Amino acid sequence: MLVSQLAAERSGCRWCIDRGRHLWREAQLSLEALCALPRYETSSLFSSRERAALRFADAVTHYSEAHGAQHFFNPITGELGADATPWRAPVGSAIKNLWL
Repeated sequence: MLVSQLAAERSGCRWCIDRGRHLWREAQLSLEALCALPRYETSSLFSSRERAALRFADAVTHYSEAHGAQHFFNPITGELGADATPWRAPVGSAIKNLWL
């Protein structure tokens, strides 16, 4: 949930942010941790493993800034070679079969 919420916040997708916050509340996670996500590198609320996962989320989210993708999963598929949306996946891409 940490990674998904950080990716939503970074993407600026209002639906993703609100949905993530709803799920966060349902899971009864700490509001303090949610508020600390933007400064996860310096917050003592996150373990080193959580920080590593959040750094990864930040890295793939930056893909969206460079390539115009809108959501967390788009940057991941872009990094794997199946850019943006399933119907535009490169011909012969193994990733395309995951979506269709």
